[in-house]
Amino acid sequence: MLVFLLSGCIAGKQQQDSGMATEPPELDLRVIENKNEKISTLEKENKILADQLYNQKQISTKLQKALLARYQETDSCLQTNERLVAELVQSKAKLANRGSKLEAVTLIAEATAVIGALDNQPKNRRQEILAKKAKQYLLESKAEVEKENFEGASYLCRKAMEQVKGIEREKNKGNISQNNEEVSFSTPLQMELLKNGNLRNKPSTQAEIIAVLQTGRSVSAIGFNNNWVKVQVGEPVQTGWMHISLLY
Repeated sequence: MLVFLLSGCIAGKQQQDSGMATEPPELDLRVIENKNEKISTLEKENKILADQLYNQKQISTKLQKALLARYQETDSCLQTNERLVAELVQSKAKLANRGSKLEAVTLIAEATAVIGALDNQPKNRRQEILAKKAKQYLLESKAEVEKENFEGASYLCRKAMEQVKGIEREKNKGNISQNNEEVSFSTPLQMELLKNGNLRNKPSTQAEIIAVLQTGRSVSAIGFNNNWVKVQVGEPVQTGWMHISLLY
């Protein structure tokens, strides 16, 4: 009898233990909801930050392009100023002899060489008109020399050279406006790498990589072509192209 009771108690205990083992744990739904809300909030914040970063990169690229364009304008102004200074010195030197035969003949010789060189250069319609006017003034200048009107000859020769300068200004405007033409600086612009970047032999992502430059490396910008900057770096000097987004 005692054995029977003990076996019954053991069986009951085993059933009770078995029931406790298979009972699933309770889940706290509020904790799960809070975690989901936090994840959703973080995802939204991450998207906002990603959008802001993209906008900042776009603004940075525009500013870099504006910087290069402004530097090119400044560089062009410096060259023009140097040319004007040289012309002023020449003009002062010639004031004493204005109207003389020597001055007239010298001006005509210079103008003849410069205008003659224009024949081998490509020109647009506007430049063709200016070149034609230059030649006409030059012919009239030579005719005035034959009449011994040296003052008039010098004046007409200067008018011819003004047409040549007009052609040069037209070509400079064309070089600045063409997005796919290389613009060179007479004075290098010092820049640094914003991040690691490739130095390529041509302004293209498909071009050969010359070297990989590290963040913070200094380079000398000597020109640009659209979104690409032509730089020089190292000793011995390496010349190549880097995308504008890599520099500041």
